[in-house]
Parts: sequence; structure tokens; C-alpha cells
Amino acid sequence: MLLLACAWGATPAAAEPTAGELAASCREAFAGGFRGISAAACAWYLEPCGACTVGAAPVHDCAPAGLDTRARAQLLFEYLAARPAAATEPAAAVVAALLAARYPCAPGEEP
Repeated sequence: MLLLACAWGATPAAAEPTAGELAASCREAFAGGFRGISAAACAWYLEPCGACTVGAAPVHDCAPAGLDTRARAQLLFEYLAARPAAATEPAAAVVAALLAARYPCAPGEEP
């Protein structure tokens, strides 16, 4: 099936959005009252969810419990503005790395 899709000129769906695509979804979600598919995608990648990851263990951070989706999105916007090349990297990895760098856990502190 994949061969047929490529033969017809269709691009296979990406397994995960890039950080740039996530940022665009978040901007769209906030502009639309944070409802719908864009809001769900934004929250899925920005909110902590241990059961949401597949594969390698996520990078742990010690972000404050009250850090909401909008604040997390703002961190992503700022990160991408400072590092435009990161916009093409997988969203989950970029979010995990930026939160771990911004909110590192103290020695012995549990995420």
C-alpha cells in the first residue's frame, strides 16, 4: 500500500509532528479558543503524560505542577525563535529537552 501511495505521488503520513508543526497547531488552537483538533494536538505534546510516550523513556523534568499548556507553548515558541533549526525536529523530543533544560530536577528530586 505504501508503494502505491508513493507511486501516486502521495506522501506517507509522518508518525509525529515536528516542533514547528506543533507550534503552528498551538497558535491555531489559542486563536480559536483552544478547542478542536489543534488544541488536542497541542495539549498531547505539551502536557505531561507518562502513558503517552511510546519507545524510549522520555526526558524527565521538574516543571512546576501549575505550568499550564499556554505557558508550555510559550516556552516552545521562545525556544524555536532562538533555535529555528529545531523546528524540523520531532516535537516530543524538542519539548522534552526544552523542559528538562528549563526545569532540571535537583539531585534526588523525583520528576
